[in-house]
Amino acid sequence: MDKNYVYFLIAGKSFSAFGTLLTTFTIFILLYNLSNLPAIIGLGGIVLSIPSMILGGVLGTFVDKYGPKKMLIISSISNLLIAGVLIILYEFWIVLLLCLFIYSTFLVLSGISFNALLPKLIGEEELFHYNSIISLSFMMAGFPAPVIAGYLLNINVPLIFLVDVITYAFELMVVLRLPLISSHIPKTSFLTDFHEGIEYLLRKKEILFVIAMIFIAFLFLGGTRTILIPYFSDLFGDNYSLFYGGFKSLDGISSGIILLAFSLGYIKIKKHLFATSFGIILFFIALLTLSAFPCLPVIIFSAILSGTSSGMISPNSMTYIQKTADSKFLGRVIGVQEVILSASTLISYILLGALATIYSRRIMLSWIGIMGLLIMSIFAIFSLRMENNLSHKSEKN
Repeated sequence: MDKNYVYFLIAGKSFSAFGTLLTTFTIFILLYNLSNLPAIIGLGGIVLSIPSMILGGVLGTFVDKYGPKKMLIISSISNLLIAGVLIILYEFWIVLLLCLFIYSTFLVLSGISFNALLPKLIGEEELFHYNSIISLSFMMAGFPAPVIAGYLLNINVPLIFLVDVITYAFELMVVLRLPLISSHIPKTSFLTDFHEGIEYLLRKKEILFVIAMIFIAFLFLGGTRTILIPYFSDLFGDNYSLFYGGFKSLDGISSGIILLAFSLGYIKIKKHLFATSFGIILFFIALLTLSAFPCLPVIIFSAILSGTSSGMISPNSMTYIQKTADSKFLGRVIGVQEVILSASTLISYILLGALATIYSRRIMLSWIGIMGLLIMSIFAIFSLRMENNLSHKSEKN
């Protein structure tokens, strides 16, 4: 396919990602404004997370069964309509929660479809380049969205949802121009297709390995915000929000720089599984140094490490899965990965949030850093061996 059109497709997805961030940010603010209950924000977070935690494998089966293009079209139309409903009914918190659930469901479907579609449009050797561009463009779309939404909330709320309608209309126009890519799955029942996907995952040890690695990593990492925020409060008192905000900003800048380097080809990576494990290790090192030497230069260094870690994990893990999984099972594999990632993050928030109220935050960060570093070092060694074995097999073939 024409590479320029692939870039156009990524631009369309990034534009809709901007609209999505506007809408989700606005929904959470409106939920609080309408109810004046902090607990409803937590409820909104649960509603937003349920589709990826529970429906990922099911939605992935739909993608494999009916084709990623059809599912992208359905998700684009559905979220366009949801945004249209919110233009009229945004003043009812029950409607906001219901729309948030449906909206989130089609967001998950869209993400799985897009990632399953990409290997069908470009060569395998270009996947990492495009995945890096996707991660970078989505990050750039996220930077201005909260500020713009916050401004428009004080002027014209329906305008926010109208912008989202326009972004999804643009995405739909782009997707409709894609060639129709047929499904590989024979006409069997949905449950049979779902069961075959689970059986494939259990047989494919290379995929199981990366999913297990991500699950264990995010059991430690997913909820670190519950420790970092109180830790910064302990260090800096009333001014902690300024320092924590600076930490997160530098984290984002570092992530953007590494993704830009990947996108422009300045850094080339061939062993994506090992690079994923190495990226996770960098985050544990960041936590360890942050707890061991709580001073401003080390905080800056830890933020850079943390951002570099984030920039490495996403494009490398997705590229590895796209290259390793059989194309006819790719949607289901990505869907199960969504379930594992969401579940481990939720468990992490619950566990770390509870432990942070009992133990010292500095001790918790040290413990997470040491344990995570040891476990991920073992994963890194095995991932290197696994990729070396895979490369030897491909050379023989």
